[in-house]
Amino acid sequence: MPDDRVEDTEHEVSQEFYRDEIAFDRRRTRRRRRRGVLRALAVLVLIPVVLVAAFLVSYVLTCIAGGATPDEVVELLGGLWERVRGAAFDLARQLAGVG
Repeated sequence: MPDDRVEDTEHEVSQEFYRDEIAFDRRRTRRRRRRGVLRALAVLVLIPVVLVAAFLVSYVLTCIAGGATPDEVVELLGGLWERVRGAAFDLARQLAGVG
């Protein structure tokens, strides 16, 4: 009979260890999924931001290479911003079905 108690205790310990391992694995899997989703969102956000930044840098450098002064560059960027804003409003109006 004492051997039965030892076996039961060993079985309980192994079951507890197994439960702990399964819980750890579930947490690790959730973390991996969460990180994957965050990585995908970061890519979706950062790619357009990097492309816009590259375009702006290229535009400014082209203006400077063309002989524009800093004040003219600021004016050109302001004009660019107004054109982009106007195009965005036009697109929003078209999507809404107005006009």
